Amino acid sequence: MVAPFHAGKRGHPMLFDRAQWPQVLALATEANPRAVLQTTDGLETVEIASDTIFSDIDTPADYARLSADRDKH
Repeated sequence: MVAPFHAGKRGHPMLFDRAQWPQVLALATEANPRAVLQTTDGLETVEIASDTIFSDIDTPADYARLSADRDKH
C-alpha cells in the first residue's frame, strides 16, 4: 500500500497492491478500507507539499467546490 502524507497526516488516495484486493473486497459494506491498513505491514509513504490530499470528492458539488477553490489560486 502507498499513502500520501502531509504534515504527518495520511490523506487520499491510498493505493492498494492487487494482492490486497481480496482483503479489501471481503470487507463489510460499511467497513472502511483503512481496516486493511491495520492488518498489513509495509505501508509506503509519500510526503506531499499540498494539503489537498485531505479533500474528499464524493459528489459533483464537492468537485465544483474544489475546482472553484483551485481556480482562485
